[in-house]
Amino acid sequence: MSSTPHPLLPPPAKHRWLDRDAGWKIALVFLTCAGLFVAFAALLFGIVSYTFHHSYVFNEAIARAERNAQVVDRIGTPLKPGWLPGGKISVSGSSGRAHMEIPVTGPRGRATINLDAHKVEGTWQFETLEIESENESRWINLLDPGTTQTRP
Repeated sequence: MSSTPHPLLPPPAKHRWLDRDAGWKIALVFLTCAGLFVAFAALLFGIVSYTFHHSYVFNEAIARAERNAQVVDRIGTPLKPGWLPGGKISVSGSSGRAHMEIPVTGPRGRATINLDAHKVEGTWQFETLEIESENESRWINLLDPGTTQTRP
């Protein structure tokens, strides 16, 4: 009975594409890291935007602006808020503070709603709530209907 002898050397291994072109490894690692960074930034942007857009002070500021006759005359309704308002909200139990600059767009133009509010015993109270049209330098006080102020 004769058997075939085993070869002394194994057959040459087939190399994968990345093993043959090792320079692509650096580019692939860089692109993966860049993609993960962009995904993280988009997730963070989405969380912050969602938090602002679903807060009571944000929605109440938009609603009060839409009910103001001067705002309706200058900007029109409905008001569409911008993607990411500036500012901050901090809430701890039944207390909190909010300071925001909300860009809004209406059928007749753009404006910015500025607000300062504090939450005491579960109730939000506005300290400042005003809107400035992009075309005019006069602010409309949304807490005191009919009041406009010129700011430098």
